[in-house]
Amino acid sequence: MSEIISADVAIIGTGVAGLSAAHRAIELGLNIVLITRSPDPTECNTKYAQGGIVYSTPEDQKLVDDILKASSGTSNIQTAEFVSKYSGKIVENLLLKKAQVPFAKDEAGEFQLAMEGAHSFPRILFAGDYSGRAIEESLLDCLTNLSGPITILKDHTAIDLELGDDRKVSGIHLLDNQNSKAVTINCSSVILATGGVASLYLHNSNTSGARGDGHAIAARAGAELNDMEFVQFHPTTFYDPTSHKRFLISEAVRGEGAILRNCNGERFMERYHPDLELASRDIVSKSIVDEMERTNHPCVYLDISHLDSKWFKKRFPTIASHCERSLVDLANKGIPVVPSAHYTCGGIVANLDAETSVEGLYAVGECSYTGLHGANRLASTALLEGLTFGWFAAEKVAAKNITAGPILPYSFGAGESGDETVNNDMWARLKSLMWDKVGIVRNKSQLLEAQSELLNLQSEVNRRLKSEMLTDELLGLRNAMATGLKIVEGSKKRHKSIGCFNLN
Repeated sequence: MSEIISADVAIIGTGVAGLSAAHRAIELGLNIVLITRSPDPTECNTKYAQGGIVYSTPEDQKLVDDILKASSGTSNIQTAEFVSKYSGKIVENLLLKKAQVPFAKDEAGEFQLAMEGAHSFPRILFAGDYSGRAIEESLLDCLTNLSGPITILKDHTAIDLELGDDRKVSGIHLLDNQNSKAVTINCSSVILATGGVASLYLHNSNTSGARGDGHAIAARAGAELNDMEFVQFHPTTFYDPTSHKRFLISEAVRGEGAILRNCNGERFMERYHPDLELASRDIVSKSIVDEMERTNHPCVYLDISHLDSKWFKKRFPTIASHCERSLVDLANKGIPVVPSAHYTCGGIVANLDAETSVEGLYAVGECSYTGLHGANRLASTALLEGLTFGWFAAEKVAAKNITAGPILPYSFGAGESGDETVNNDMWARLKSLMWDKVGIVRNKSQLLEAQSELLNLQSEVNRRLKSEMLTDELLGLRNAMATGLKIVEGSKKRHKSIGCFNLN
């Protein structure tokens, strides 16, 4: 029988979206429970974001145009205008004033702004090449210093939402991974800030938690999902033939003047787009894939030899350190890079208050679909979207001020101990089929094969759920299979290439 905790709102996820929601919720006097499946609340995709966050000022009249251009005109213009209008004040209030994130400044004490691909001009706040970590740690430190009713549950995995007879949220059930017991949060509102799905792919830049937990939980509760086929592949992740996990090489490196060259030393982007290395991510990723096929070489190279080496190490210390450890000769050969699964443009459909189609359920950040990104995300808008909609989700919860309905404690059978080897095999099969058949370039026959294989894997997981002890790994596999199927289903409905979706 599970422990029951009462609260106004449960927030699942401790990245920028979840922390933004938590900050605003506490300020508005809400009793919150903040939940992360990791023992370390900083271990999330936000922590590993390198480039920075867009800082939209009233003078910036081009952000909406840039968002639309990057998405091939598929972004929701109302959402883009909303973010352009309100995000700057939230950045100033929460990140600059309260959390005091140590963004880079010039000698006069003014914030420096970086340039990245598909932006009209420099508008990105950054902290070296560890911007996400600076934001994450600053927000978490600030949150722990706030006075207010907050419970932080670490190492707890969300199982499922509980809906009342009226189909409204009455709480969420969790698995306490340390003690292998259930915990139930009785609340009228749940904010999902669970991140993306890129770890479903063999080669990805994400943490292991980006496995579609929030997407699957929301779908099981009846929430609408949209555009799941739009999985963005970052153009430049470090090519290491000995590892599937890809180290990110920030968009900002190209923004500072790095040049993409093939194995013959040729600058090739001029063959593909007039914006060269600063074209949008979908264009650069597809161009790199085409160039790798044309030259029959496993990667391309990011040439920084014309940039001052001391400056580069100061501007990009994390990247420079990784290259040194990997024995990369930056002066002569360049950084070996390949595209990898990176960001989910689609997700749980949410309005401008982050409300989903399920009463009391909110979705913010990468797990959501607000229409901001359309078929392809503009660089450094991910953290911005999470920060903005996390804030507005908390405001909507407070404004509604709904009392939670009754909820029963959650229970599950003891079950047998699962086999870790079986888990690893299932993850390997999933990741390989997603990379091979639902990757950068897709075709209808491979999508049908992927769907069949995923349905078989899903059946295996469902059988295990009936007999084995409930664990984070088993829950993750259940969610990953369901989310993978959503990506395939969305892909099958697309009949032409657009943005980050490429159909052969």
